[in-house]
Amino acid sequence: MAESQKSPVITFLKEKAALIAVVAIVIIAAVYLGITRASDTDDSAAAPEPTAAPTAVLGDAPDGTAETPAGSGSPTASEGPQDGTGALPAPTAAPEENSPVEIHVGNAQQAVEASDWRPVADGFAEAWANPDGGKDAWLKRLRPYVTDSLYRSFGYTDISNIPDDEYLSSSPMEEGGGTMSFQSHFVDGGNRFNGLLEIQNDGTWLVKTIRSGGSDS
Repeated sequence: MAESQKSPVITFLKEKAALIAVVAIVIIAAVYLGITRASDTDDSAAAPEPTAAPTAVLGDAPDGTAETPAGSGSPTASEGPQDGTGALPAPTAAPEENSPVEIHVGNAQQAVEASDWRPVADGFAEAWANPDGGKDAWLKRLRPYVTDSLYRSFGYTDISNIPDDEYLSSSPMEEGGGTMSFQSHFVDGGNRFNGLLEIQNDGTWLVKTIRSGGSDS
């Protein structure tokens, strides 16, 4: 009699407990999957917005960066520095700032007063027409009046070809650009040679070149 008095609901629940548990698990799983998919959908929907920004940035970047590797990189690399140097007109003003220094140096050089060219022309002509003592003595007498290059060229001179003549005087021919051309005259040979004097940084003169002169005047 006690068992017959049990509620049918309780009896049903006991008999279907396993089925009810399975159904509950399925429902819970379905709810979980629904929530997970919803969160994934939200994330995927939000993802395009951040990816759109990077692609926009990368879209600009290849325009600048792709040019560097293009053409093996050398041409574009050279274009870069050219742009850089072209964009440096301001630093190029530095030479302009230095130009006063150059002008100052130029003025300082110009400020040096040129000495008289005649003593050098006279001393050279006298030494040149005096082969006494041999070649070494002749070169030693010439050294104070000539440039280094002319002195070296005299090293190849055959001293036997140098005349022993008395020097008279030198006359100017043409002056300009820091040079002075002149004629040298001798007792026996007349105008034996014409010389070219060059002014030095200290204002003194040196004979730079000589060539054969004209007839006796």
